[in-house]
Amino acid sequence: MSYWRSIFWRAAKCAAKHLRIDSVIGIVTLLLINTIIGACLLFFTSKGGAGIPTRVASFVAPFLLFPIYFLASLIRAAEELNDERVSEIAKLKNRITELELEKNSDIIIKLNLNRTIHMYADRRDVFYSHNVEIENCGPSYLTNCVLKLSTANQFNFSLHTRAWLHDASEIFDLRPGQVKSLIVLWAVEGQPEMGAYPQYYRPDQASFWPGDDGGEVIPADQMAFLFAEVLSANTPPARLTMRVWCDDEWQIEAVQPGEIATFD
Repeated sequence: MSYWRSIFWRAAKCAAKHLRIDSVIGIVTLLLINTIIGACLLFFTSKGGAGIPTRVASFVAPFLLFPIYFLASLIRAAEELNDERVSEIAKLKNRITELELEKNSDIIIKLNLNRTIHMYADRRDVFYSHNVEIENCGPSYLTNCVLKLSTANQFNFSLHTRAWLHDASEIFDLRPGQVKSLIVLWAVEGQPEMGAYPQYYRPDQASFWPGDDGGEVIPADQMAFLFAEVLSANTPPARLTMRVWCDDEWQIEAVQPGEIATFD
């Protein structure tokens, strides 16, 4: 029943659009045009208003023609609805294929639970970082690999999309069995109130300090999620979701596969 209801509604909209009575504005415009032309005919041609019946018929004509246009639009409406459903089914099949391919990626990405300490002679602050490890589980030689990172908190979580992914890390290659470690989160040792910095360390920037480039900062009183995605030129992507929060010190954990990222 819902199928035919959709067909009838689509045909009705199409018929009304062709007759220009598909909106209140269209009907009012039609009425005003006929009223103005009828008034002009009454004033200039005949005191008896010989043109008024013609204008009334002109106004009523689209409504009288509506059933004819409606029947003519039925077949086309059914064809359009079928084409849309076929297109939607094709998109879903493609997405299923993509998801199946992602399960077969040569890349494994996982969180390294050990903290890496960073001490600098010209800085008082001692930084530590959390890293992810990217492994080529083979058998292909992976080229032009990049790690992309995106952050979501309770204010933007519902709006999060993969299009938010930040600038990529440096490009690297991975031989079968090789592991690449990359930083995804910085914090200052003993000063959790300063926040955490979901940023990369870029080897080409020797003077890089977390937070100095105006990048994103996760406040100590908020939980956030990090979304990491590893891309390669010759294998499907691999993804990892991490939960980040502050409990005296900054904590990070990997969200288990199938678990829905939530702040509840």
